[in-house]
Amino acid sequence: MAPRVCSLLNHMPSTCLSTNRQADFELRKTMTGNNLDTLRIRKEIFSLDAQELQQLRIAFEEIKGTEGEAGYQHIAGLYGLPSPAFSPNYSPLFLPWMRAYLVKFERALRRVNAGVVLPYWDWTSDEARANGIPMIFAGETYEDVDEGVWLNPLFRGPIEFKNGYTQRAPKSPAALRRLSDSVHYAMRATNFASFSSRLETSSDGLHCWIGGAMADSACAAYDPIFWAHYANIDRLWAQWQRESPDAEIPESVKRTVLVPLEITGAEAIDTRQLGYDYDDQRFDLTPVLTPDSQGLASFGPWNVEPPPATLWLKGLRLARQSYEIRAFINLPEANAETDIEDNPHFAGSIYIMGMGNAVGTSPPAAHNRTSDRSLDVSGPVHGLLSPGQELTVRLVALDTSGKEISFDSIALRGVSISS
Repeated sequence: MAPRVCSLLNHMPSTCLSTNRQADFELRKTMTGNNLDTLRIRKEIFSLDAQELQQLRIAFEEIKGTEGEAGYQHIAGLYGLPSPAFSPNYSPLFLPWMRAYLVKFERALRRVNAGVVLPYWDWTSDEARANGIPMIFAGETYEDVDEGVWLNPLFRGPIEFKNGYTQRAPKSPAALRRLSDSVHYAMRATNFASFSSRLETSSDGLHCWIGGAMADSACAAYDPIFWAHYANIDRLWAQWQRESPDAEIPESVKRTVLVPLEITGAEAIDTRQLGYDYDDQRFDLTPVLTPDSQGLASFGPWNVEPPPATLWLKGLRLARQSYEIRAFINLPEANAETDIEDNPHFAGSIYIMGMGNAVGTSPPAAHNRTSDRSLDVSGPVHGLLSPGQELTVRLVALDTSGKEISFDSIALRGVSISS
């Protein structure tokens, strides 16, 4: 079956197609705050109506065939290869850089159709935990509003420097529950550095959960689901910003120019100054209940939690291959075969996204930088230990196939627990 050729483009008004210069002017106008009355609203992927979804597919299809700096290959390559891998992993610049990167990609989509707005995929939702990757991305074909069946441009992306296409190898949808827990942990952070590090850990977890190209930083941005994933990460940051108005962004982040996106960190802080917002700014820490006729919503017993216990892995370094580190409390015999479902000793996982052949490329220097990652281990620590009882932590490192790997191959300086 041949890919769909977008006949709808022939019927678009001329204002839907813009030159690079016009698009650059519109972005500059947005970033200076002159376009706040026309905010673009990014929606959850399931909230798109049939026409919006059709326009998104058409835009992806067209941008994949676009050459030059506004084309899919060039923009995707800025994150990994064949460009010098500009993405600042393990850095406080991670969130601002990704926000500006999403704007660049969304702008390229809007050059094809000015009505397109980048959607997000909320992989913390009940629907995601039940069904995994949405069929909007997982279906190889789709039926459009004209009742034709076409190849789905959101199913995979071309990787020209590898002369191939992206593939995925998703794990069980139930595993997304643990990633949702890690987002809860991130949202409780009280300063930007902690929040950024925790949310990047959650993001790496989603990369590794999807597998395939998404688990390799060199190729991840070529997968169309990459953009919906990072729109969700950006949405979570936007919500945390609104719920933590006193949390300062470091001056070093604000004054840094986000290469090669040509804006500063300060210009990437406010989504509205960039011309967009999200349709849902909530990440609920309790179930969403409907009050009864008297306005009462009962959440059941509410226990005051003891001080949180945080496991820190010090000095982790980026590696070529993605890997997972599972943490078990007071279970020294744990290994790759140890069941983690409903296991009171299992504290959670920290995921490290592999850089593939992008390791050691320059810029940025962040690819040779170590990072500290943290994990909330309050549940098993407080549930298993009595005062004075010995505490042990067993770490199990696994590659993407689930095979245990030696810590001799992982740069880990040390482990600590804080409260």
